[in-house]
Amino acid sequence: MVLNPQGEEDRTQTSTIENTIFKDHRAKYGSSMADSKGLLLKNSTPIFTNSAFNNNYYGIYVELGDCPDLSNVSFGTEENANSVDIYLSNCSP
Repeated sequence: MVLNPQGEEDRTQTSTIENTIFKDHRAKYGSSMADSKGLLLKNSTPIFTNSAFNNNYYGIYVELGDCPDLSNVSFGTEENANSVDIYLSNCSP
């Protein structure tokens, strides 16, 4: 994973994401909402275990690769809701 101010970016083929909360990735003061991703996936199919996406603009943004299995993922509701839970720019089912 690559750590950056907009959230996390996973560029590996397969990784495991466990017990992780991706929270509060929202653009502020002139930044673009396109930079507000809890997790950006590029050519990656992570395995999620007990992970949550709360109060991000995009919870998960899939740019390239296979669509992730989201059976062990939760998305925030009400005041913790993401604007977009998952955005599938280009993924293969």
